[in-house]
Amino acid sequence: MAPTSAQEEPTLLTMTPGSYNEAEKRKQLVALLTQHQRRIFSYIYTLVPDRTDAEDLLQEASLIICEKFDDFEVGTDFVAWAPDRPAVRDGPCALDGV
Repeated sequence: MAPTSAQEEPTLLTMTPGSYNEAEKRKQLVALLTQHQRRIFSYIYTLVPDRTDAEDLLQEASLIICEKFDDFEVGTDFVAWAPDRPAVRDGPCALDGV
């Protein structure tokens, strides 16, 4: 059922943990990655000055972010959370080790 003007669809900012299902969570993940991809890429690019390498690392980091998205707390800063995943920092991407 579509939301009416009196009943708005919940957004990432208005949802609380446990108030959304898996499909909604996946939509949020895609929306957050799409919205913040440029900022995450810019961060990676400052660490890895070769654009091609930075693009490869962004792809690897995006996969890790997808795998770890259940750890993300709704309402917190996604861009701050994303590069702080241990697998992003220490895994195949090793952003901090660059």
